[in-house]
Amino acid sequence: MRGKIKQYEADVERNPDDARSRFILGQIYDEAGDGASAIIQTKMAEESYMREKDMQGVAKCRRDLRAYYKTCAFKPEDFILIKYPS
Repeated sequence: MRGKIKQYEADVERNPDDARSRFILGQIYDEAGDGASAIIQTKMAEESYMREKDMQGVAKCRRDLRAYYKTCAFKPEDFILIKYPS
């Protein structure tokens, strides 16, 4: 599991806007029991899919997010992503 996490973290670091890699990383974090990281990566994937106008990707993210919030006892407002200027 740790190897898969490292692989997808490296993919995301190389290409931060790669929605697919972020989505998969979110799923891996969920499998590893790290719900907070799963939610963060999936929300970031959702944003990238929105920019790409990939509504199927957005729908998959939202489906997974609903499940993560439920199983991890988090609320969507617990994860407002704040972007700081570089």
